Parts: sequence; C-alpha cells; structure tokens
Amino acid sequence: MRRKGSKGQRVSVVAKLALIATAALLSASSIFVDVDAFHMRTMVSSQLSATSLSLGRNRGSASLKENQPWHQSEQLSRRDWLSIAPQALAIVAATTTNGSIMAGSPEMASASESGLGEVTDKVFVDVSGLSASASAETGKTQRIVLGLFGKDAPSSVKQLKLLHGTSGPGLPAPCKPLKEDFLIQREQLEANKIYRSCIEGQAKGVTYDYAQVWRIIKDERIDFGSLSGKFNAREYPTWAEKSYAKASDYTDRSASKYLVAVRKGSDSGFGYTLFPTSTARSNQDFLENYMVVGSVLDGEDVVDQINNVSVVASAKSINYMSIVGGGSGSGSKTNAPKKDCRYGGPMYCNENKPLTKLTMFRTGIL
Repeated sequence: MRRKGSKGQRVSVVAKLALIATAALLSASSIFVDVDAFHMRTMVSSQLSATSLSLGRNRGSASLKENQPWHQSEQLSRRDWLSIAPQALAIVAATTTNGSIMAGSPEMASASESGLGEVTDKVFVDVSGLSASASAETGKTQRIVLGLFGKDAPSSVKQLKLLHGTSGPGLPAPCKPLKEDFLIQREQLEANKIYRSCIEGQAKGVTYDYAQVWRIIKDERIDFGSLSGKFNAREYPTWAEKSYAKASDYTDRSASKYLVAVRKGSDSGFGYTLFPTSTARSNQDFLENYMVVGSVLDGEDVVDQINNVSVVASAKSINYMSIVGGGSGSGSKTNAPKKDCRYGGPMYCNENKPLTKLTMFRTGIL
C-alpha cells in the first residue's frame, strides 16, 4: 500500500533538483579547472532554473516541462523522489565532468608536456679526422644525425637548418665593419683585404662548409661550428626565442645520450654544442646560459669517439686566458669562447682544442 502524505510532506522536484545541482556544482568547482567545464556547469545551472522535471509515475521515468511555474509543478512523494535521485545525480555528474580534466591528474600533465622535445627536423654532420688518414677528402667520414625541436625553438632551428644546408642559400649574415685603427700598416692592409673579400662573397649565406669541431671537454661538452676562413668576417647571429623551456626540463625526459644546445645571445658565434645528458643536469653553464634545440638521434657512437679525442695538453696546465685577464687561475676551464680567444690570436684558443683536426666535412638536411 502506498503511503499517503500531506501536501507539506511532498517535495517539489524543481527545488530538490536545484538543491542537488547547486551542491554538486559547488563541490565540483573546487576540483575542476577546465574552462569548458565551467561553461558547461553554467549552462546546466541556468537550464535547471528554467525547467522542471516531472515524473511519469506509471513508467518511473522523468520528463522536462519548460517554464512551468513552481507552484503548478507536480509534487512527488519521498518514495518516488528516492527512485529518481540516482538518475538526477548521474545526469549532473556526467554533465559536469564531460570534457574536463582534473587538476593534478596524469591527463593534464600529459597535455602540458606532450610537445616538449618533439623532433620536427633532421640534419646530419659527416665528421672526418677520426680515421687514420689525415686527409678529409680521402679519409673516412662518420655521420651524426641531429633531431631538431622546431616547436620548442623555431627561430634557432631555422638558423641551424640554413647553416647545415651547404647546397642551399645559407644563413644571411652581413660583413663586420672594417676596423681601421691598426697601428701597424701590414695589419691594416690585411684587414682591408679580408673585408673586401667578405663584401665580394656577402651574397652567399654562411654554412658549415668545412667548419671544425673546435673544443672538447671530456664528458662535459663538444663544440661544433668553428667556421672556415671565408666566413670569419661575418657578423654573428643572435640565438633567441620569444619563449622556450628551461634547459633542465630536457635532462630528465630525454632518451638521447646527447642534447644539442645553443648559447643565448651572440657570444657563441655560429656554432652549437653537444652536452652529455648524464652530466648536463649538474652543468651550471648549460642550465643558465643555453637553450636546448635538439638531440642526437643517430651516431652516438661517433660522438663518443669525439668525446675521447685527446686535446691540447699544455692548455690544461697553462691558462693563457689569465695572461690577458680573461680567466682565473691555472687549469681553470672556460665555459664559452672568450673575445680574447677570437681576437687575441691562435695562442688564446688552445684550451681544450682537439689534437686531431676534426672537420664537418659534409652537412645537410634529411
């Protein structure tokens, strides 16, 4: 037998559903951060305020009646209310959670990090000098393939592709202004000659044509891109991005043994550096001054060979930089090429210079 109740004991469907929806939305608002979910909850709330649910008592199902005054809405007993409460809660839950991502969930972490370190372009470097032959033309070359992160560092990747594309236009770079304050006439005449030669070839962009691997600090860094003489008088490019990830973001997530990075600004010239991932996380110069632009995809064994090449031993015991005030005590390592090295003569560039001439004999885009 169905228990009868007074009118005061009956519960308005609209009032109850509005109460449940409000409670559900208040609790959900503290844990959901997705903007689409916010708009969805607002829509549901407004819809509930404009409509009412009436129970089809014969079938036990709910139907909507729009814009019905609250005092004319059908009343529902407690038993009938309990029969549809789970349905109402399920509707509210499905509506508020659809398309949303909870804060701190793996889905959100995956969405925010999915693009980091994505390889968009590939370039290669054929290195000569690791074989017994001293001649780059007759000696065996070994290939290194670099994967570049075009989404993380679009400007830098564009410049590197132009530099590696030796058959293409190269990276546009104007000639440095002519220096006219040499005290020795012979030096001024030499500077004039270099400047004229640069102007004549300025239409051709800079490439890594016969560039060198110019510095090796074992298990710490390998520097590529010391240009051949015909490009020495060009203005250095600026390595910069509108926004970029911190270098430390790549050290724990990269599967590659070596990361490719460029020094922010223009101090590093046209070159780039390979950093071992295992030691990069503790390399302060890398963490503070470099942007990661790629990783080594193929030829890690070749990079390992370069890492083990002997370097100029005298520079380890005699720090020529300290002679001109460019460094501290004897045996200290410099983390970036000094201006003293670039303009002071070959003596100041000996620190960690490979004893074997390692040439970027051939480069290109894959």
